[in-house]
Amino acid sequence: MLRLAIKAPLLAFFATSTSFGIRSQSYGEVLSSDNPGEGNPRSAWRQSWQGRRGARIPTWLLPRFEIHDVRDDPSKGRMTRIAVDKKQLLFLQYPQLGPRKMDPNDDTPQFDFDRRISVRLRHMDLAGLVSVVEGRVESHAMKNNAYDLVFEKTSEGGYVLSGTIQRATSDKPEPWSVHFDSHFGVTIEHFLQNALTESFGFMRFQERALSRNDEGRSTGGRRWNYGPNRRRGNGDDDNRSSLQRQQTIE
Repeated sequence: MLRLAIKAPLLAFFATSTSFGIRSQSYGEVLSSDNPGEGNPRSAWRQSWQGRRGARIPTWLLPRFEIHDVRDDPSKGRMTRIAVDKKQLLFLQYPQLGPRKMDPNDDTPQFDFDRRISVRLRHMDLAGLVSVVEGRVESHAMKNNAYDLVFEKTSEGGYVLSGTIQRATSDKPEPWSVHFDSHFGVTIEHFLQNALTESFGFMRFQERALSRNDEGRSTGGRRWNYGPNRRRGNGDDDNRSSLQRQQTIE
């Protein structure tokens, strides 16, 4: 059984139509509240991490979504977490811990958070994955001393990230893959596109440029000078320069 848990404070991501439940799990404990306040572990973690430049934030505090694949055979079950850390994309997998839980009030962890597989992609790979979901390229390959992976679209309309990874405790590469089928394919499309837009500041730049353009129009275009003629000046300057050249030629 597959379950999707989304926790992505990406502004544009909220504009998409989603009806998935929100479920937050830290390493070995379940957080039942997302509201700030006293006694909320999530709020306490945020406060403790504020002001620590260069500190790596836990993935459960990052924009992310999760795929919970719980199986009757625990060896085949896993939870996949996809998160955005600044300009880098993270893929983490946790194996299923024990049989499927039947009691919804059982707070025993369903997945083993101490035995994770973590793959951190480069910032340029985030743009490469977006190119695949937008249909600009058929696939995007990524390779270094830790992994050799390819992200591509499947014949069923979903996506797959597959290849080999190299564990730090092993000398041999092992096969590894993440599948995004049916509605998970649509989810990864929206997540990647909005992650690229917000991580690289494209949306903020566009909003800032539009606000300055509006202010420039309100002042007659003399204060702000954005757009195609930014370096060459506004239209009046171009007309004056053209007139001066004509007078020089005459």
